[in-house]
Amino acid sequence: MYLLGYDNNNHHKILSFSIVDSNIKDIEVYCFSSDTWRVLDVGPMYCNLYSKIFVSLKGNTYFCSPDHASEEKNGLFCFDFTTERFGPLLPLPPPFHSGYYKVTDIISSNEKLVLLHNAYVCEKVEIWITTKIEPNLVLWNKFWTLDWYFIKGLFPDDYWLYFDCRSWFIDEEKKVVVFFDITPKTCFFQMAYIIGEDGYFRSVNLGAAPYPEWVYHNIEYYIYVPSLVQVQV
Repeated sequence: MYLLGYDNNNHHKILSFSIVDSNIKDIEVYCFSSDTWRVLDVGPMYCNLYSKIFVSLKGNTYFCSPDHASEEKNGLFCFDFTTERFGPLLPLPPPFHSGYYKVTDIISSNEKLVLLHNAYVCEKVEIWITTKIEPNLVLWNKFWTLDWYFIKGLFPDDYWLYFDCRSWFIDEEKKVVVFFDITPKTCFFQMAYIIGEDGYFRSVNLGAAPYPEWVYHNIEYYIYVPSLVQVQV
């Protein structure tokens, strides 16, 4: 895998590594300024392949993974492109169901990390936002809670059974969440669902999926904000 970041001097770098037996190994870094690859003397890092969560924020890369010592303890790791080292295991928000913290997703928004905790066990969705985020420190604040019974009342037929919020973003000012998915109906429509406070709900049909087999895949939505940092090559 390859991840792009930059250090405190705005020098862009590429982190290269392989994942073998759920461990990050063969770690190298490429520096644009010197046009060189270097092998990093960094020990293997445990990484849960099923999470597939790698988020870039303020030049660094964060990823969610269980603690190597205890897979029941999930946390957040950071690769600091300035020190070229992995930081300590950072805490995630407390799970709202004892012993269950398996379905999570993390995105970046306005220089913050936003975490979605989705547990079918107790039929609830929570969204948390960082109030402070550094390679060695993270503080969380709850942004939003959604009860699955509310979702059941919004979506037609049995669609809520298939609802899988893996592509989404938030509007922190308007306090709404936008989810993207494909309906498992005959036409396989690509949909955007806007959910807010006080029961606000709106669905937007983005058109039929070009291929029926797309229903088995998630819509991938990305927010691109032009960076003020210019890459020197």
